[in-house]
Amino acid sequence: MNYTIQASQRTPALIIYLIDISASMNMLMDGKRRIDVVYEALSLAIRQMVYRSTKGNRLTPRYRIAILAYSDDVYDLLNGIKGIDEIAAVGSLPDLTPKRFSDSAKAFQQAEKILQAELPRMQDCPAPLVCHMTDGVTTGEDPEP
Repeated sequence: MNYTIQASQRTPALIIYLIDISASMNMLMDGKRRIDVVYEALSLAIRQMVYRSTKGNRLTPRYRIAILAYSDDVYDLLNGIKGIDEIAAVGSLPDLTPKRFSDSAKAFQQAEKILQAELPRMQDCPAPLVCHMTDGVTTGEDPEP
């Protein structure tokens, strides 16, 4: 794993998104629910990855994505890691519906499990990224190790 390698079809990047879907994400921010702001940002990031992965009319699996939504529990929105080509073929992201509490520690534990399983196959790939999209209001355990 290397911090200077760029994502390519041969060396795809792994990005794990952790999405806060707690009740506080229903609160308004600049006239929009926080969850809608996060959904728009995530959708934009996915569209940008699709754009960067497209050569001519061919979409290459340059990025591998996992999306974990969390509240009281963690929900794997893609049922595992999917290539950007697979996500683009579906055409839209799953809906994000706010629930109750915010247990980010559970989400980070699940992300760690994914990373532990994937790291042995990523030695020649870019370093994986974990992107935490939250309003910062937590009601669960401290996610620090």
